[in-house]
Amino acid sequence: MAVSTYDDYYNRGKSYLEFGKYEQALQDFTKAIQLNPHSVQAYNMRGALYLRLGKNELAVRDYTMSLRIEQRASTYINRGRAYNELGQYERAIQDFDMAVLLDKDFAEAYKFRGDAYSALGQYDQALHEYNMAIVLNRFEYTEAYNARGKACAKVGQYNRAIKDFTKAIDLSPKYASAYYNRGNTHEHLNDRTAAIADFTKAIELDPQNAEAYDNRGFTKKLLKEYESALADFDKAIELNPNLADAYRERGVVYLHRNNFERAVVEYTKAIGLMPYKIDYYTDRGIAYWRLKNYAKAIEEPGLIKVEGVYNTATVQHCHIENHGCFAYEENGRITVVSSTQIPHIIRRVVGQALGRPWADIEIIKPYIGGGF
Repeated sequence: MAVSTYDDYYNRGKSYLEFGKYEQALQDFTKAIQLNPHSVQAYNMRGALYLRLGKNELAVRDYTMSLRIEQRASTYINRGRAYNELGQYERAIQDFDMAVLLDKDFAEAYKFRGDAYSALGQYDQALHEYNMAIVLNRFEYTEAYNARGKACAKVGQYNRAIKDFTKAIDLSPKYASAYYNRGNTHEHLNDRTAAIADFTKAIELDPQNAEAYDNRGFTKKLLKEYESALADFDKAIELNPNLADAYRERGVVYLHRNNFERAVVEYTKAIGLMPYKIDYYTDRGIAYWRLKNYAKAIEEPGLIKVEGVYNTATVQHCHIENHGCFAYEENGRITVVSSTQIPHIIRRVVGQALGRPWADIEIIKPYIGGGF
């Protein structure tokens, strides 16, 4: 069947997109736009394709062209998503604001605006946005529950976060991200058995999740399950050779097992990937120190070398209380008021000195406020 009209190219492009044939879809949407430069749908579809391919600047361009033709809440939301991916969070928020202005009941606008605020570290505002998204789509918005759980965890509301992740899982039992995030939250609460169970489920649902292997290995390391932890770090690095934290944690395990040479190798790999992480240098310095290679250890920027000879005068600590006491006898009982730390010994000594029973002697120790 010959393809020649705008509708032909546009509809075939949608079919290609549905079946994952992105190059063919891109060609057809581009041809459709050439045939009808005022097609909002064609710009939006090509923008969605660029967004899916991670070509976010091109997505912004197409959504901007679409908005020049017609302002739609959904188009503002999608351009805002592209800005989020580009790290341009303020511009993204402006787009989500426009989407809400056009349609105040559009749950996705609040959810993605929450994502932008989270990225800016404004978690209280993000929580407000996620709450609005959930109110508008309470029974279906799995992603909003997951996102709100992450924001709760960021502000230390771990129990509330677990409830949100659990709700997301209830709505979508195969939602790997919710298991992963709940596992991280369990780890913060030191519930390591639950954390490992969630990381394992996340891996089962998403076997390519290198971070899940890395975090499960970290939890096993804390439980001193070093062999199993190493296996997880190995798998994490196999899936993502640029995961610096996995090399660092593998180095920690080798350090615990007294394999200091291998620990140095792992820390060096981590430093190569993230040279700005000072704690990596500190760790490598400790490994060098354990190897008794002190010259290399003190070269690490995470450690401080202090060298010199220092002399101090003789020091005597200074007492702030008065060294004194007084005593009196009344009704056959002796009362001693003394700035002492040992009233029971004073009672015994006074009794022995005066030949009196201890029951006849009372020691009062005023509050001083410190002992030296």
